[in-house]
Amino acid sequence: MCDASVLPFDYSDLVIEELQGEFIDNMKISISKGSKEGDNYVGNLLRIKLNSKQDESRSLSLMLKQPPSDKKSLTVLPINELYGREADVYNIILPGFDALQREFNIRDTFYHAKCYKATKEIILMEDLAESGFHIQKCFNFFDIDHLRMIVVKLAQFHSYSFAMKEHHPQTFQKFSEHMSLICIGEYLQSVMEIGAVRAMSIIDDSLIRGKLEEFSKNIVEKYYLLCSASISEPYNVICHGDCWNNNILFKYEEGLPVDLRMVDWQTSKCCSPIIDIAFTIFSCTDSSTRDEHYPKILDIYYDALGESLIKLNCSVEKCYPRNAFNDHVQKLLPYGLLKCMIFLPLIIPEKGGDRQLSEMEENDTQFGKMCKNAIIVLFPLNAQCSISFYLSDYMKVYTSATLMSEIGLIIIFQQMRNYKWCVD
Repeated sequence: MCDASVLPFDYSDLVIEELQGEFIDNMKISISKGSKEGDNYVGNLLRIKLNSKQDESRSLSLMLKQPPSDKKSLTVLPINELYGREADVYNIILPGFDALQREFNIRDTFYHAKCYKATKEIILMEDLAESGFHIQKCFNFFDIDHLRMIVVKLAQFHSYSFAMKEHHPQTFQKFSEHMSLICIGEYLQSVMEIGAVRAMSIIDDSLIRGKLEEFSKNIVEKYYLLCSASISEPYNVICHGDCWNNNILFKYEEGLPVDLRMVDWQTSKCCSPIIDIAFTIFSCTDSSTRDEHYPKILDIYYDALGESLIKLNCSVEKCYPRNAFNDHVQKLLPYGLLKCMIFLPLIIPEKGGDRQLSEMEENDTQFGKMCKNAIIVLFPLNAQCSISFYLSDYMKVYTSATLMSEIGLIIIFQQMRNYKWCVD
């Protein structure tokens, strides 16, 4: 319990609006942690519950996201840019897309949380847990039911960019100006470079290690190239940019996912739709799921994109022809590897660290099974970002969480067996 004056926002108008005239003076306010340790890496989450003193059934639960307080994060990460980007998404992009849905009388494609206030200092949004949405553990893989729902929602989300370009091109141009690629900074550049070295250190096969070493040359430049807007024009959309387990909340009925919401829009950018698809698939699924469903998932995405564009009075053949989609899949797939080189060192703690280390040690067997999926076989990118590679069944990684401090990185860039990508 606390007094409202200690909170970084005046809740009076919010309470009056949401609780039908109830005043802040009549409310009891309680604050608790909004997530488990390690679930949120670029901020602190607080759950704020407001309950009427007169009628306990009248309540409002909110999530408050604030920048991290530790000096290291504030020094090495572009915190102001990241929070400014998420504020732009909540204040400009999503309201614009919601207006487009209303324009075409589309009411069934909700995909984001309701946001009450978004600035460079705070993000204040609805508590999705109150509506039955829950996050999965970050080391749990998505099965086909989850993956299907994600790519359909991504297709619907991406369709609003294509439709905006078709019906309101000047508006989309203004939107895209807010969605340039954020510089990852010297710290994350060093993380990528160190991650590549550690990845090579755990691979015994000299051929594979050599290919990865070649791939890792100029790794930061490759990252910028693959997710830049220039490489995928004229088919750029507003992408979520970080669509993986920790940023997707599901609602379930009888054990099956029936709805989802996406959160954490801090790395959203204007780029190819494949940037979202590649990272989601290669960071959140295991080899058996891809072995059986990978081409099907691409088809599900593209079909859902077409269906959504029809509702928006657009044609997928015009907005994003299948041959352009296939070309993007081939050329931009390496982004999944590069992104994993960034985010895996951040979610896997150093020895003695507190980010999920205890949880991983307690679930070492499960975590070990997750790691035994595929071994990377990469061929070098050339200046035109062409790539030729084959990805087989098993990735060599350590399975003991107690050795994470020595490894520091697990590359989760996997693909189904007997499938070749070749662009020369």
